[in-house]
Amino acid sequence: MIKLSHVVWLAVAAAAIVGIVAGIRAVGRGSDDASKNLNALLSVQVSAAGTVAAENVRAGISALDTFFAANGTYDGATTEKLRELNPGLASGVTVVWSRPDAACLQSTVENATVSVTRPNGDVINGPC
Repeated sequence: MIKLSHVVWLAVAAAAIVGIVAGIRAVGRGSDDASKNLNALLSVQVSAAGTVAAENVRAGISALDTFFAANGTYDGATTEKLRELNPGLASGVTVVWSRPDAACLQSTVENATVSVTRPNGDVINGPC
């Protein structure tokens, strides 16, 4: 015969197991939420860095176009020469390559790299 005390202990044990499982699931969900929040935060930081890098490249385009207007060529365009034309050019902006008909300008901020190839290229995410 089943005693009432056994039923009570069984109910208490079942409730404890359900509570433990619910707690583990809640912690797991909290961990997933925290991970999602961290990933979202990192994505915002990458987006912000990419925005700054893009603005830096746009400022460099002006100097690169001035260099071309003065010389009739992109050949010989260097980071140093662009800085002479625009002393406020951000430190992360570099001329990666130049040749008579084109040049590539790049900016890296944190882990975001943005570039543009002149004379006709758009500002893009990624290196030259």
